[in-house]
Amino acid sequence: MSWIEEVKEILREKLGANKIRLIEPRGIEDCYLLIIEVGDDVFLIGLWSGGRAFYAKITPAVSVPTRWDCRSLEYTPVGLYAFAENPRELAQQIIEKFPIVVNISKNVHIMVA
Repeated sequence: MSWIEEVKEILREKLGANKIRLIEPRGIEDCYLLIIEVGDDVFLIGLWSGGRAFYAKITPAVSVPTRWDCRSLEYTPVGLYAFAENPRELAQQIIEKFPIVVNISKNVHIMVA
């Protein structure tokens, strides 16, 4: 099992996700993107692997008004990062920060003019 699949399965189990979709990197992008549906809310989680660490950014999908990809996710000011030395620890960090991101999603308002 790849480290991405390991993180994905832990999140599926612990977050009670209705659906999880994995978007593989394209071109020069080195990020895997998870689209996670929990209840009525959708969240984006970018996953990266560095030299000796793993990291993620967790963001409410409503906060990414442009394309749902890793570059847009990186430039979105809303969300939290998680850092870890292994995939299991990364999944745990995401799970611990997830309630905060859920609360953020409840307070994000998009205004259409």
